[in-house]
Amino acid sequence: MLAAGGALLGFSASLAIPHRYVARTTLALKQTPGLGARRLYDDASHQTLTQESLGPMILQSAYFRPKLDSIPVEDLVREIQENSVMTASSLPGGGDGFTIEFSGDDRYAAYETATVLIARLNENAVRLRSAGTPADLMRVVEPLHVEPAGPNPALLTGIGLVAGLLAAALLWWGAARAA
Repeated sequence: MLAAGGALLGFSASLAIPHRYVARTTLALKQTPGLGARRLYDDASHQTLTQESLGPMILQSAYFRPKLDSIPVEDLVREIQENSVMTASSLPGGGDGFTIEFSGDDRYAAYETATVLIARLNENAVRLRSAGTPADLMRVVEPLHVEPAGPNPALLTGIGLVAGLLAAALLWWGAARAA
């Protein structure tokens, strides 16, 4: 009985905790004449997360546009900035890489926002370089994918089940010692 109660409590907790999703991709940076690849993408990522770049994205987004009825665009820009991570790194086997992540409470919005951030980043990189196309500057190492970053209902249910079993065993042991 305690095991079932623990499992039910664990499952209930997993439903009460908000779910988060992370959309992530990794790009390999190609060397660019006159400007290092990492510097180019650092500058482009900074430009990508500015209000001037994110404002039009919000107006075009099926996810963010309805939020404009109750939230000012500046607050939505800040939300995107806080939930976006763009980091340069070294890739296994050598070379420069760049990981782009966006986390949100909606799986499809996380994917859509990350897709637009990648496009804006590449547009800004091409503009900074003043030539070429995004394909000239990068290649995809890890395709864009979305994964849950919040609680796992099965795991929390299992933890509750084990906790319930342990509580039942301790109660049984205590009752057996008292008798």
